[in-house]
Amino acid sequence: MSLIKKIVQKISPDIHEEMNAVESWKNEYNEQLKALSELHNSTLDEEKVHNYKDFNPAKAWSAFETKVDTGQETVVKKIRLTPLVKWAAVFVFVMISGIVWQNYLRTSFESMVHHADKQNVKVSLPDKSYVTLDVGSSLTENNFRKVSVSGRAFFEVAKNPEDTFEIQTLHGKVQVLGTSFFVSAMSAKSEVYVVEGKVSLSNGKDRIFLTAGQKAVMNKDTLYMVDLTGAIIADWRSNVLHFNNASLLDVLKTVADHFKVELLMPENAKPDDCTIKTRFVDAKLEDVLKEISLITKMKYTLKQNQLIVTKMGC
Repeated sequence: MSLIKKIVQKISPDIHEEMNAVESWKNEYNEQLKALSELHNSTLDEEKVHNYKDFNPAKAWSAFETKVDTGQETVVKKIRLTPLVKWAAVFVFVMISGIVWQNYLRTSFESMVHHADKQNVKVSLPDKSYVTLDVGSSLTENNFRKVSVSGRAFFEVAKNPEDTFEIQTLHGKVQVLGTSFFVSAMSAKSEVYVVEGKVSLSNGKDRIFLTAGQKAVMNKDTLYMVDLTGAIIADWRSNVLHFNNASLLDVLKTVADHFKVELLMPENAKPDDCTIKTRFVDAKLEDVLKEISLITKMKYTLKQNQLIVTKMGC
């Protein structure tokens, strides 16, 4: 095998077009050499001289190159970006993607209802907020960062300074930017206790703001803050009740709310100086009431879903 064939097969094996181009160029070159040799051994032939003059080795090789891939790589000019520019580009891309995604969620949002029938249910919302529902409670996703709640729920709202998170109850709205808090939305009233951050409450008439450790009660006619100097802690998620020198009346209200029973007090019941310091963990309603009655002189009866207090006092 000739050297040229070996070179071509090495560069581009199994490709016949390149081989044919080489053969054509070689034959044309050999014919011109033959014509040149005959000029030295014979009389001048105008046609042969013409062919000789027309032969141009450089031109022939150029034609050959156009038919055969020489394997040269295309040079691409690269633009080098500084690290600062790269990070800025990434930041802009993430911001734009987030805005586009939130707009998409708003325009394509479908209402969804969540129920906690037999046990607590934790709901993950599209904006990465979380809601824990107590048994018998429900949550409705109305729109992006807009929900309605019935019953008791604990909210862990994802922070977003540009977009308010809104909770609708029977008695008004709760609005936050990013925080965690308890909401108790019953038929008679709605209560909010803030664990972290800042919360706004509005019943259409009044508006107040709560910060960590504060509690408020809201209905259609009134909106007021609750004094928590007695350090009452009630967490239905783990069934914990903690009273630190709290008044008997506040304790009974908290117990009734915690166990979802109606509290009925004597007509002549008045705030007293009785204080209670105790803690209950995963206790039943009957056990809690028995201990309170031993600490004080309280008398009571339980009837269906009602806690009827017949006597108050220490």
